[in-house]
Amino acid sequence: MAEEESNENEETQKEDDEGSSSKSEELVIRAEKAASELKEQNDRREEIINEERVRTTLSGKSDAGQEPPMQKEETPAEYAERVSNNNLKDGEG
Repeated sequence: MAEEESNENEETQKEDDEGSSSKSEELVIRAEKAASELKEQNDRREEIINEERVRTTLSGKSDAGQEPPMQKEETPAEYAERVSNNNLKDGEG
C-alpha cells in the first residue's frame, strides 16, 4: 500500500514538473514575443523622430547654423538713466 502511494506521488510530481516546464516555456515564448514587439515599436518611434528632425532641419525652422540675434550695447547715457531710475537689472526698462 505504501508503495502504491509512493508511486502515485511520483507520478503526480512528474506531471507537475512537466506542467511547470510547459508553463515556463509558454511564459518564455510570450516574453520573447513581447520583447520583439516592443523592439519593433521602439524602432518605428525612432524612425518617426528622425523623420521629424529632418523635416524641421529642411524647413528652416531649426536653430542649427543660425547666429543668435545681436544684443544692443547700452550707451553710457542709457546706463546713467537706468541707474538714476533705480532700475538696476540689466536690460529691463
